[in-house]
Amino acid sequence: MHIAQLKEFLSQKTPSPSKSPGNKGPADTPSSRTPGPSSTLSKDPEVEACPICMEAIENTEKKTLQCKHSFCRDCLKRAFDYKPVCPTCGALYGTLTGTQPDGGRMDVTKSSSSLPGYEKYGTITINYYIPSGIQKPYEGASRTAYLPDSSEGRGVLKLLTRAFSQKLIFTVGRSTTSGRNNI
Repeated sequence: MHIAQLKEFLSQKTPSPSKSPGNKGPADTPSSRTPGPSSTLSKDPEVEACPICMEAIENTEKKTLQCKHSFCRDCLKRAFDYKPVCPTCGALYGTLTGTQPDGGRMDVTKSSSSLPGYEKYGTITINYYIPSGIQKPYEGASRTAYLPDSSEGRGVLKLLTRAFSQKLIFTVGRSTTSGRNNI
């Protein structure tokens, strides 16, 4: 992910939805509705279709998010169980948490040496330590990152610190650098 995209993503506000989606009663299940896109939708432009199931949304079962996108309550609940973002625009509702292994460390040090292109600034060094897995087999890792000790570099450091605490920096899987599995 490009640093600018990471910075934009992490700087977004994380509002909570005003009310969590509720469950529908047994009388109104997806199987009791007409399957597929409703023919009513083409006849009546006032009827809104759920972008997830493509069926007409009944007003009593409609949930509109702060981003103004509307869904069936059940569809939205299932989507939020997977990831707390609007399925249409990706607006975040809640805190996004990744799958980074527990027990990792992020150590930050500063030095007076400079990075190429940032000669008038010192350097921020970030050392990441991820221990090997105990309950799940995966190989631990150590990674080092460098940032200029400028206002922009310190801003990126804050975003990386937040991303690390939300477990968004490292995942266990196939390494894109070495091609090895469970890293």
